Amino acid sequence: MKLKILILGLVLILVLGYIYMPRKEVNMAVQMTEEEAKGLQKILKEYERFHFVEFNLLNIPFSNHFTRIQEFLESGKKIDIARIDIKTPEWFKKYIVADTVIPQSVDCLLLFYNPNIIKMPPLTLDDFISYTREYTIDESGRSLGEEDFSSDKIVQYGSYISLYSGWWMSVFFGSEDKNFLTEDVDYNSFINVAKRFKRLYKDNSLPKVDNNNFYDQMVKMFIEEKVAMMINGPWVLSSLDKSNQDFKIALLPKGKEGHFSPMGGQQWAMLNDNPVIRDVMKYLSSEEVARKFYKYNGTIMPNDEFLEELTGQGDIVAKQLLNAVKINKSNDYLLYNFFSSKFRNYLEGNLNEDQLFKLWKNKVKTLN
Repeated sequence: MKLKILILGLVLILVLGYIYMPRKEVNMAVQMTEEEAKGLQKILKEYERFHFVEFNLLNIPFSNHFTRIQEFLESGKKIDIARIDIKTPEWFKKYIVADTVIPQSVDCLLLFYNPNIIKMPPLTLDDFISYTREYTIDESGRSLGEEDFSSDKIVQYGSYISLYSGWWMSVFFGSEDKNFLTEDVDYNSFINVAKRFKRLYKDNSLPKVDNNNFYDQMVKMFIEEKVAMMINGPWVLSSLDKSNQDFKIALLPKGKEGHFSPMGGQQWAMLNDNPVIRDVMKYLSSEEVARKFYKYNGTIMPNDEFLEELTGQGDIVAKQLLNAVKINKSNDYLLYNFFSSKFRNYLEGNLNEDQLFKLWKNKVKTLN
């Protein structure tokens, strides 16, 4: 009896000790949707259970997140770990403890299509162009190319392509030429792609909307079935799921050089150095956490073995990521700058193909 009482007393002491043992606080700044944040909290709770740590999450907006994190730090607020965009600006790097950045997620572009309109997704760039024309319908039910088609009375577009977004357009140029982002860019491939999209532009077969807000309009048009397919990323899945709109995902259309997709994503950065924070960073970079992020959020970390495993299970995002090309800050800005200005001038008839190619070749020289 005395032994039982002693054991119970020891158990009670241990339980109370566990409950009241001081926890070291770890402050994390993230930019996540509500669902993503819930998934992260589950992962962190599992760590808290076996370590004397308590996490405080600060969820900030996606826009200007580097500046927002800087403002918090310079106001005296403590942030130990930040989830930041993979395209980190140079000025922010002074806040990061050296050599402590680890990937949290990688993203690529994919093809989303409405199976009620398109039964099979386009497999090639040729198919994609044809589908864009075939499924662009006016109010009389005529498709682009049919006699009496009314380009000013279109009710459904075949595809939504953001012509002035470098990420989006790189899908087509890169699939025709793997050297697209180098000085070895192929003249014929480059001109061929440019001409084909200029024709789509001139035929009014692409939505002409405010490019400063093209993303929201793209998703809205897809959900409202005003566009049959779009190129977007896995980050749009939660919005599509909530909309109850039918959709399927496929690999991006293949050019003569194969599938091409830019890769971006998020990463963890350590902003405050101590052993507790380093242990948390080690946990966040583990394969265990990679699998949990995938389970809770569908987030994929760039572990080749895991990508191969997911691809074998039919995960389209993982399969596309295996062929993706990492986009850093330099070439991301180059793509943005070129397609939002020079390529736009070309589409509007202010530059010819030779001038456009020369401008691009001069641009990519700055990357090397």
